[in-house]
Amino acid sequence: MLDVGLDNGKYTSCLNCNEKQDEYRKIYSITIGNLNPLKINLCTECMGVLVSKMTYAFNMEFPNNDKTDYDTELEIESKLRILLNKKISGTWNEDCQKELDSLNEEKMCNSHRLLYRDVCNW
Repeated sequence: MLDVGLDNGKYTSCLNCNEKQDEYRKIYSITIGNLNPLKINLCTECMGVLVSKMTYAFNMEFPNNDKTDYDTELEIESKLRILLNKKISGTWNEDCQKELDSLNEEKMCNSHRLLYRDVCNW
């Protein structure tokens, strides 16, 4: 079981970056499991990174050979936007840098290169 909902608690903070909830950062409560459920709080940006990592792990375990070029472009753009948001919000960490380093600039289209350079130069 996986349950994700907006946490309206008064003093909740993100498990990953320890940022308290404010007007621009929503905190989500995620419950995983049935018998001994694990409950964690993640902000919007960290949840995006978690979803990206889960998607990558799932795709590595169950490869989809039907992936189109358009799907690949959307995936790259999504990763770059998440990374740019992390840079802007000041929640950049070592995992973000590894994710950025794993992207191949030569295989990007022009709009992706622009986002990539924005992330690098921020």
